[in-house]
Amino acid sequence: DFMYACALYPGGGRFLKNAAREAIEQIERLRQHPSVVLWCGNNENNEAWHHWGWQMQFTEAQRAQLWRDYRTMFNELLPTYVEQFSGGVPYWESSPKFGRGNSKSTSEGDSHYWGVWHDEEPFDVFNKKVPRFMSEFGFQSFPEWRTIESFTNESDRTLESKVMLAHQKHPRGNALIAEYMKRDYHAPKKFEDFVYVSQLLQAEGMRTGFEAHRRNKPYCMGTLYWQLNDVWPVASWSSIDCFGHWKALHYYAKEAFSPLAALPMLENDRFQVYGVNDKPDADTVTLRVRTMNFEGKVLSTHVMENIILKPDSSRVIWENPYTDLLQKEKPESCVTEIILEKGGIERYRRLFYAVPPKKMKLPSPKIEVEISTTDKGILVSILSDKLAKNVMVGTTLKGRFSNNYFDVLPGQKVSVLFTPDVKPSGDIQFTVKSLNELN
Repeated sequence: DFMYACALYPGGGRFLKNAAREAIEQIERLRQHPSVVLWCGNNENNEAWHHWGWQMQFTEAQRAQLWRDYRTMFNELLPTYVEQFSGGVPYWESSPKFGRGNSKSTSEGDSHYWGVWHDEEPFDVFNKKVPRFMSEFGFQSFPEWRTIESFTNESDRTLESKVMLAHQKHPRGNALIAEYMKRDYHAPKKFEDFVYVSQLLQAEGMRTGFEAHRRNKPYCMGTLYWQLNDVWPVASWSSIDCFGHWKALHYYAKEAFSPLAALPMLENDRFQVYGVNDKPDADTVTLRVRTMNFEGKVLSTHVMENIILKPDSSRVIWENPYTDLLQKEKPESCVTEIILEKGGIERYRRLFYAVPPKKMKLPSPKIEVEISTTDKGILVSILSDKLAKNVMVGTTLKGRFSNNYFDVLPGQKVSVLFTPDVKPSGDIQFTVKSLNELN
């Protein structure tokens, strides 16, 4: 995008001269990058002018002048310089082409879909309203607890305190998070637990969108979520907070955008697994589908070998009635493990639950933690005798975990690497939290 967003811009000579110079400099600076496949004139300006009521602020003469200024900038000046200097990369006037109130938003151009969040539509809508290119969608969460501690006193750490409200970027943000949360989770009593669950809510909801878009290729060929990071400590749509701490969403996104993926979809009792390959070459893989209860009893196992995933493709590679996988067990006490292997090596793993966490009969697991030091960092291994849901490993030391907010199956060991920013001088203490404690 050129840096014009959600605003009106002058059409005078001095401003246009400056805009032209900037356009040339930026096109020349960025045109060698292979990832630049389209130049976009502005973000939401066209949609705002026509559908957000902007025109009501002006007289008829002013409206005519402002629209002439818009067309001069975005339909004449910028496309002219893109054509001259970009080396053939196409130009797009405004993103999105059609707003979500227009039925064409899912069939033409790109889409900014905010029915989830602003309109309080359920996350499942992402499975039904799939555009050609989703260039913006999102959901809020709070930053992690140590980030909140950095700008609050203990008395401020409540959802509706003045300090927390000042660090909320949307006027209905807290209410929307709470509304969505009560649909899928038991309402936490402590604010610290609310913060933790808000990240799970955001991650699970956004993954619904990621997977819907990937399953539906080539109809949908792109996903950009709002937003990557923050400039200050705040409740927002970001997946990384202002201190660089990864929220649950960022770990989920890392997994969800794996080049090879096996994506589940359950509709009524029809359970399907889509094989997705984003790579330019075909791959031959093995699919393993195993269902167990939360205590570790294996209910069903299926193995499909020599599955060919064509380049840049998505298709159903296996389906089965879900009730057959459960073998008369209740879905609220079961999990299905989906694994893609290539050459005997696990390339993708996804755990699927048929019901939201609010309906799950989560057990009280015995969780063990093992710590060891390697030349790359500190290895934290989590073991559990029963399903441990959304395990969050924490520490006061600055650094990064290779994975977090993960599930641990019964009898399984999950190891994550913690890479500290600086070499620790003594023993490091790690904390472990899971959703089982709150259910």
